Amino acid sequence: MSSSTPDPTVGTGTFAQPLETVHVTDHYGAPRSYGSHLGVDFRARTPLPVSAMDGGTVLFAGDRNDGFGMRVIIDHGNGMVSAYAHLTDTDLVQGATVRQGDRIGRSGKSGGDYIPHLHVEVNRGGDVAGYMEGRIRNVGGRPLDFEAYVPGTDREFAGSYLDRVSLQRGDRLSAVAELQRDLIAAGYDIPAGATGYYGEQTEAAVRAFQTANGLDVDGEYGRATRDALQPLVAATPAPEPQPSEPSRPDGPGQPSEPAQPTTPTGGALDTPGPFAAVAIGDLIRRSDRFENGV
Repeated sequence: MSSSTPDPTVGTGTFAQPLETVHVTDHYGAPRSYGSHLGVDFRARTPLPVSAMDGGTVLFAGDRNDGFGMRVIIDHGNGMVSAYAHLTDTDLVQGATVRQGDRIGRSGKSGGDYIPHLHVEVNRGGDVAGYMEGRIRNVGGRPLDFEAYVPGTDREFAGSYLDRVSLQRGDRLSAVAELQRDLIAAGYDIPAGATGYYGEQTEAAVRAFQTANGLDVDGEYGRATRDALQPLVAATPAPEPQPSEPSRPDGPGQPSEPAQPTTPTGGALDTPGPFAAVAIGDLIRRSDRFENGV
């Protein structure tokens, strides 16, 4: 694929409207009998064409009798996964790629005795195997209040959702591994290395960087911290390659000691727990670790 042709499996970083006309009827965080609303509901009184808010790979398309009805789940390849529920129908299949604005189905009221509407949720990270089974909830990750990222809503702003969403403790994303490599390259200590888990060591390194650069010290990797770190990393020379150890004159060199296996702890340190960072978009299966839920 040429550099001038965008990869359809990776999102642009900016959401588009899921419907031609956007009217929010229920916001993220609205009270529910089970807690709070973890998505955004859009008015769609008749079956209306639903569009992918960003490009990506379809992890699931169908129904699984859990109250969400017919749904499409899209991995945007940048740590974000979006789900579109209560659809009337969809022609998509697992593994298909979509571009931003592509039609993914029609709105409806499947899954229960609902007034027709479009329910959309966005998660940061989560377990790919759970998404591939059609799960919207109980897949790990972190639900995102994304309404402000959608044009046409009262809370709209201009800009990339990737620029506005900070990484923080507890995240398990490939973006965290990139941050860890950048911090290490800039001279900050993360003994566990680039695990992809934002734990105690990564938060401490971010706080140290924020303190050294006169930033607000909150331990989160947001836009201000990113803007300060990236030029420093770009100016850091790449390490010189180390020559391999020569063989002894009387025979081959000593064999290297085999690496000892480690057991993921999922604790406070930066070691991956049960939601170890995965390359979102790698359609891999894992053992089921969660109970069904809505």
